[in-house]
Amino acid sequence: MKKNTNDNLTVFSDVISSLVYKATSDVEGLEIINTSPESKKSTKKKSVVVNFLPNDKVTIDVSVAIKYGYVVPDVVSLAQEKIIQAVEAATKYKVQSVNVSVVLVIVQ
Repeated sequence: MKKNTNDNLTVFSDVISSLVYKATSDVEGLEIINTSPESKKSTKKKSVVVNFLPNDKVTIDVSVAIKYGYVVPDVVSLAQEKIIQAVEAATKYKVQSVNVSVVLVIVQ
């Protein structure tokens, strides 16, 4: 199986996106935008973007919502750590960076 075709990169991207969703599901105070398993693929791609780099490296961009009352830097840092651990443990890719954009505050 060739890994440089667009079809395979899409599969890898979807796999890494799923790992990101799973890794952040336990982070208290954080929600990836449209995190439900039923969400459409196009929505998921907007929330989690995986960029493949040379030498089996990736960068990951994630758009999240933070619940009001949580310390944003602490929640984001924990999410970054969990994402890196999950992706590197389950794939051959080394995570160069995880860019978390807080785009919404949830007030309940």
